[in-house]
Amino acid sequence: IQNQLKLYPIDKTQRLYRGQRISKEELITLEQNCGQLISVNSFFSTSADEKQARTFLNASHATNNLERVLFQITADPKMTATKPFADISSYSEYPDESETLFMMGSIFRLNSVNRSSDNLYWTIQIVLCGDEEHGLKQVLTFMKRQVGKKEINLRILAKFLSNMGKFDLAKQYFNRLLNELPSDDPSRYVLYKDLAELASQVGDYDDWIHWGKQLLLLEPSKSIEQPKDLLQIPNKDLQLYEQIGRGGFGTVYRARWLSQYQIVAVKILHLTELNKQAEKEFFNELSLMHSVRYVYIVTLYGVCMETGKYGMVMEYMSLGSLYKILHQDRLLLNWLDRLSIASQAAKGVNFLHKFRPPILHRDIKSMNFLLERFDKGFVVKVCDFGLAQTRSETTRQTQKTHLLLCTFQWTAPEVLDVEGEYTEKSDVYSLGMVYWELAENKIPYDERRNEVISDIVRRGDRLKITETVPSDFATLIKHCWAHKPDDRPDCSYLIELIEECIKNQSNFIFCSF
Repeated sequence: IQNQLKLYPIDKTQRLYRGQRISKEELITLEQNCGQLISVNSFFSTSADEKQARTFLNASHATNNLERVLFQITADPKMTATKPFADISSYSEYPDESETLFMMGSIFRLNSVNRSSDNLYWTIQIVLCGDEEHGLKQVLTFMKRQVGKKEINLRILAKFLSNMGKFDLAKQYFNRLLNELPSDDPSRYVLYKDLAELASQVGDYDDWIHWGKQLLLLEPSKSIEQPKDLLQIPNKDLQLYEQIGRGGFGTVYRARWLSQYQIVAVKILHLTELNKQAEKEFFNELSLMHSVRYVYIVTLYGVCMETGKYGMVMEYMSLGSLYKILHQDRLLLNWLDRLSIASQAAKGVNFLHKFRPPILHRDIKSMNFLLERFDKGFVVKVCDFGLAQTRSETTRQTQKTHLLLCTFQWTAPEVLDVEGEYTEKSDVYSLGMVYWELAENKIPYDERRNEVISDIVRRGDRLKITETVPSDFATLIKHCWAHKPDDRPDCSYLIELIEECIKNQSNFIFCSF
């Protein structure tokens, strides 16, 4: 996109506009930083037509937490070479909008924040900065002002530069820190993950594969951090944005971890209070979840322990859950996409099962696999494992409010029995149900009552697999949901079977041409 913007340069100073909504907290932050530099962390779409921008502004219905703002932007193309902007209206589906697009990471000077003359919205005046105006020294000064007296380490600096769009410089600092660490330092894992995410941002597939392999080479013992490293993050260090999910366990928000300059997902649990024993169990379970770091497992960064606001601060996955993309977004997936998702899901669960004693997920369902786009495919990660006691306490506190979702659809027959034992093979059964859901694009046992589902599953009946599902994947699903746990494959063998399905599907596509 950066190269394309360079192909359509603007040759004279522009006056541009953008109407949108921002939170009151964001507005206050901007007011407090007039005269300073601000970085745009995504591609910034504007219009040369103020009337058009006002139309977008007027279409944005204000809420209690959001304010209407009209950005007034002055942009001189002579000011910057590394972050171009261009008039793309002739290439847009909406040419009447007179759209001008700024490159991700563009830097602006914030000149003023004022209320409009009619008192209906705010006007924010910003000016595009030249490359020489935002050198590293100024960036560091800004960072120190943002985080107060906290230490600015190389990783925070690299992540900040990445958010500014200075990817090459961010990569240099990540690598510099990596070179300073001993070869057996467990924190290398976090840097491998940072570098893989950076490669994903810039679309460098080879680099992403390289750092992904480095992650896979780490033994479980080297990917473990001590439970004491689980951060207790104060609620005031988190700025919540929109709700992105809700279930029986908690409500999930996209948020910003202010001190780390990082977008995260925050799950506020449906817990009002915990006694000391329950609080200890809650912290212990989350410490276990935090200690497991793997490329196919969602990272837990920390926990909120304030009474009535118990929560989990986790890695943000922009597409949300597999359930969401299948049944709400109705995203169209080809068979290679589906098999890739199945493979990554199995690898995440398999990693948990390799621990001694094995870590059992106990709640595998499509809601607990989160997705992110990468290149032309997807990255899949498992979340919310090992939280049996916390779930039990949540159930106790919310049973009268009907907040809990039924998960019988994914539950193994032996678990539905009163005296049934939960094992790794119970997780495999649940994976099989997720695979059926992925193959058929339907919710398992949709609209059936719990007791009906339980009766069906315990007597050995299973859902129908249509002929549109590749036969080898259909057979794999049937193996996963075999009635006897011993007849089901373990996750290691399951991965091999899925890879064979992928190979067969690739050969089929090749032969079709």
